[in-house]
Amino acid sequence: MNNHTPIHYFSDVPNNEEGAEFIRLARKFLNRKRYKLRVLGRGTRKVNGAKNSYKYSASLPHKFSERFSLYIDNFLDAQVLADARYKAWKDSEKIDRITKHLLSALGEVEEDRS
Repeated sequence: MNNHTPIHYFSDVPNNEEGAEFIRLARKFLNRKRYKLRVLGRGTRKVNGAKNSYKYSASLPHKFSERFSLYIDNFLDAQVLADARYKAWKDSEKIDRITKHLLSALGEVEEDRS
């Protein structure tokens, strides 16, 4: 199975006009059929974290962010992962049906013995 790990391509993109233009251009030229761009807010939580209790593992809302990190996710990796999960689910369904039939047959054998 594929271990999909999002890749942190750009960091410390400032939350200003220049950073907004960079993000706009990155989205404009990104091959959206294959990749997805995620923009996560970063910055100190001393000012905004205490009153809003944002977790350190979570992204800050963009209005409170000092800077951004950009992640690029590959849709093809996601599709491979989804296909593997679907196949595992179908296999488990088959195993459940086989188990149900075996238990039913075993029950009939037990009834015949008595």
